[in-house]
Amino acid sequence: IAFQIKDDIFDYSDGQDIGKPVGIDLEEQKITLPLLGALKSVREEEAASVRKKVVDIQEHSEYKNEIREFVRSKKGVEYAISVLDGYVAKAISALSTLPNSKEKEYLVKIAGFTAYRKS
Repeated sequence: IAFQIKDDIFDYSDGQDIGKPVGIDLEEQKITLPLLGALKSVREEEAASVRKKVVDIQEHSEYKNEIREFVRSKKGVEYAISVLDGYVAKAISALSTLPNSKEKEYLVKIAGFTAYRKS
């Protein structure tokens, strides 16, 4: 789950940092966690307008940048990061019951990598 959330967050980055196109989920009309977080922060009328833009995005390419800016301005990425951090913390906590070992250390590192990877 954490890996997917991080991937969803990348869709709202500027693209230079990750070396791949951004906004693909929006083009495919997918409502991901950053967008859901932003939608939660506004009134239903505004949320409905944004959801309509997602539905109509293939006919109106300018909606992509409008929605991306909406998500940024409404702290949708920050919301997704907080959910991501929660999943990583739960994973690491679950590992705390295991005896110390190289394998456990690797699993903890993988959890951290998932959350903080750059691409």
